[in-house]
Amino acid sequence: MNIPVTSANSVWFHVFTESQAVRQITAELNIGGDISVRGAVGSSTHILVAALQKASTQYSPFVLVVPHLDDAEEAIDELVGLGVDAISFPALEVMPGETNPSADLVAARLDLV
Repeated sequence: MNIPVTSANSVWFHVFTESQAVRQITAELNIGGDISVRGAVGSSTHILVAALQKASTQYSPFVLVVPHLDDAEEAIDELVGLGVDAISFPALEVMPGETNPSADLVAARLDLV
């Protein structure tokens, strides 16, 4: 049976999820703690969010802040590949020469609230 590398069912994902660091973070989340993780690079951030989401017994959203739209799209693709329901909350951008954000952008943001 071939399991894709990005699958949350893969051996490496299970080993990562069961690591001491991830278990400590998960324990804090499960008692209602707030967590801020910094210093991760590349896909490791997305893998950590997926592992925490799957191991957490609390249902609360995870917020992943990224600097650019391309980074957000990549994060969503990787999280969905790892079995996480992920959505984008678009930045409230105002284009040069405009004074207000577009109605489409405001509507997309309101759809998520």
